[in-house]
Amino acid sequence: MTERTYPCEFCDTTLEQEEKRVTLTLNRGGKLYVFEDVPARVCPNCGHRYYNGPMITHLEQMIRENTLHGAKPIEAYKIPYEAVGS
Repeated sequence: MTERTYPCEFCDTTLEQEEKRVTLTLNRGGKLYVFEDVPARVCPNCGHRYYNGPMITHLEQMIRENTLHGAKPIEAYKIPYEAVGS
């Protein structure tokens, strides 16, 4: 990933972004796609994530073309907040 030489666009910190591996969840067509171990630059102050554009384009293409080799469905529950209570 390229070096960032400008502040975080969310919190304006000038601290250097940290390279990490993160979990990225994309919601497409009512389905959740969870990608693990995705490279990202993360703001050490607010946690905002910056992803490599071509990498995101590739993941989007994999979803569109249904070429998610080795992907396994997982069970998930959609729970309205009102059902949780306060």
